[in-house]
Amino acid sequence: MDSHEHERLTVKSSEGVAASVLLILAFITPILFLPGTVLPFEIVKRFFVGIAVALALVFWLVSRLSKSRVSIPKSYVFLGLGGLTLANALSAFFVESLQPMFCRVGGNCIPGLWAAMRAHSFVGLGYELNTPLWLAILSVLLFLAGVLMSDRKRVFYMYLSIFGSAALVVVYTIFRIFPARWLVQYEWYQNLPVSLVGKWNELGIFFGLTVLGIVVMIDLLRDVRASGLMRFGMYLLFGLSMLGLMFINFYPVWVALALFSIVIYVYALTADRSAAGDEAKEHKVFHPSLLVVIVAVLFVFGGSPQQFIGAISARVNNYFGIPQVFSLEPRPGFSDTIQVAEQVLGKEPVLGVGPNNFDSAWARYKPASFNQSLAWSVDFENGNGYLPSFAITAGVLGLIFVLIFIAAVLIEGWRTMSKVLRDRMANPLAAISFFVTLYLWIFAVMYTPNITLLTLAVLSLGTMIALSVRSGALAELSLHFGATPRITFISTLVIIVLIVVSVGGGYLLLGRTWATTLFFRGLARANINGDLDAAETYITQAAGLGMRDQYLRALTNISILRISRIVSQQGVPEQTLRSQFLQQVDNATKYARMAYEIRPHYYQNVAGLASVFEVLSVFKVPGAKEEAEKRYAEVSAANPESPLVPYLTARMYASLGNTAQAQKSLETVLAKKPDYPEAILFYSQIEASRGNIRNAALIAERALVFAPNDLGVLFQAGYLKYQDKAYEEARIILERARALAPNYSNAKYFLGLTYDELGERDEAIQEFIQIGELNPDNEEVKQILANLRAGLPALAGIR
Repeated sequence: MDSHEHERLTVKSSEGVAASVLLILAFITPILFLPGTVLPFEIVKRFFVGIAVALALVFWLVSRLSKSRVSIPKSYVFLGLGGLTLANALSAFFVESLQPMFCRVGGNCIPGLWAAMRAHSFVGLGYELNTPLWLAILSVLLFLAGVLMSDRKRVFYMYLSIFGSAALVVVYTIFRIFPARWLVQYEWYQNLPVSLVGKWNELGIFFGLTVLGIVVMIDLLRDVRASGLMRFGMYLLFGLSMLGLMFINFYPVWVALALFSIVIYVYALTADRSAAGDEAKEHKVFHPSLLVVIVAVLFVFGGSPQQFIGAISARVNNYFGIPQVFSLEPRPGFSDTIQVAEQVLGKEPVLGVGPNNFDSAWARYKPASFNQSLAWSVDFENGNGYLPSFAITAGVLGLIFVLIFIAAVLIEGWRTMSKVLRDRMANPLAAISFFVTLYLWIFAVMYTPNITLLTLAVLSLGTMIALSVRSGALAELSLHFGATPRITFISTLVIIVLIVVSVGGGYLLLGRTWATTLFFRGLARANINGDLDAAETYITQAAGLGMRDQYLRALTNISILRISRIVSQQGVPEQTLRSQFLQQVDNATKYARMAYEIRPHYYQNVAGLASVFEVLSVFKVPGAKEEAEKRYAEVSAANPESPLVPYLTARMYASLGNTAQAQKSLETVLAKKPDYPEAILFYSQIEASRGNIRNAALIAERALVFAPNDLGVLFQAGYLKYQDKAYEEARIILERARALAPNYSNAKYFLGLTYDELGERDEAIQEFIQIGELNPDNEEVKQILANLRAGLPALAGIR
């Protein structure tokens, strides 16, 4: 074998491996999850995608070392996405929170804090899709697909991989939603994710993608021979995906499918007539695209729960126990996103608030009307859509590149479709790429897709670009590295540096994923097991791999929990308690200040600092009360419309015994959100503590209007009605609490006392017998039962 043949095989082998990685990526990403891990499977998917892209890039770069030539499509799509990555990087570097003025703890920077400030926007926790890190990963994936997917066989296998993955998703979804009865008893089955793709709406978008791709293949790929088994499989997958869409009933998917299917159906009819060449002949009228049009139109105009089709869908879902998704995925509306963008661009027009800082902008500028929604307390990380959110995080510069990107996708996609009409084999492949690309990027504009949908969107877009080059719709830029020894040396050096950067990027992603794993382990230990020692160890290790405000807030909360445990200890020497108390106060203050310094504009970090001073004020630490009030005022400025902030302030004042100021803060809460049950209930408790039992009972009854099934509200209202001697009303409320929680001893206790006051002694005895079974060592319950059986009042000799 001569050197040229060896070089050709090396290039082909390396390129083939890189292309194979992309095919594996298309197949594995939708179905990937790791059972038994603390990490959400969405984070696992993102790690897999990042590592796969880095691996594919390394193999492609190795092939360039042998070939000394690269051909790059002249596509403005690369300019749009690459420019957006650069705009986000500039925004991350110059964002206000990264300036030295905020590095002011004790007048000096905390070691590592300056790097943590930048890392939050550049990298985040490693899985946020709006950071420069992930935009760079998606840009590389787009480039690799654009240069590797020009081969028709690879394109065919890529979409075959997607449809094969879709088939597994369908089978899994059926298996998960309609299980065999013997499976339900197993804990491992109950812990499986309901959807492999992501949230229910994301599963609906994926099913829509499957339906769209199969419609294109069936209606436009008729000249390609396919076995009967393959055609049967496509029709079966088509039917099951349509059923899945009917169950999920995500309105935007129906709209998109209706529009795309109309275009496909018209094109299929036109192609039939052109092929026949005689207008007098009969042509095939029915196509799968026509069925999609009919079903989609029915759901578009009649698919809401109040309408006929939607009502049928809801009843079928209820029958099979399938959850409804109409309100399960709250997100900002388009007008809400526009309002926040207007405020941000008025203050930071060029570069916005910085990547990974949408949550702080949302908290500061969200509309007051959003308090009336179910998601009023959610800190959103994106606006109404993935791409529009960059106007807020990357400013006008980011918005310009978003518009360039969208325009390039539309224009170049249309050119591709127009150019390849005469190629009977390329036409369907280009059509699939064009329709799938347009479909997925429409949802990137009007929705925030997860990593599965975003990966498929980028792969399809890169494939469309590659086919555009093959058809001649786009030109190529050819770069030769072997013209002179100097160019060869420089180009080889650059490629080696890029390989090192690729490996380093994969290592960075591995480190961030491991840190996130430690963080989630720590949270699990704290929340599930109550093991604060293990939780602190894990989260401290995560912070050691890269300081983040999320880690520091968690450590602050752990220290505050430790303080509450320390002060409740019995039989411990005072000096030991004092030493432990001061140590945890020092830790809590340190962690809270560090989180605040990383992101001083984010209200949760300010609230963490305020909560520390609130705890100290309870223990009469000099100056703590004033500092807590100052910080809560800062929280209010960072999140002015949230009722949560004055609610926290009210709790602080109540803990200090200032009930008048607490009630004043609660009035502010209820002015912002009249249907805030916790605030209403707290107001009721304050009234009760001041002896205004009747007013307290009336206020608690108001909370029932907004939270009729909340056990805490039911118990408080029933208890206060009992205290107010409104026994009939107390019975109705407490019986409702008992119906919801038959073993709720506190509610049963006062229900039993209420029965006694109403003269219903047998019912009272029955209640206290059940309470005694639940609490066998409770002497008071035994005394009450003895009194009732003796014909005495229940509390005789007790109170």
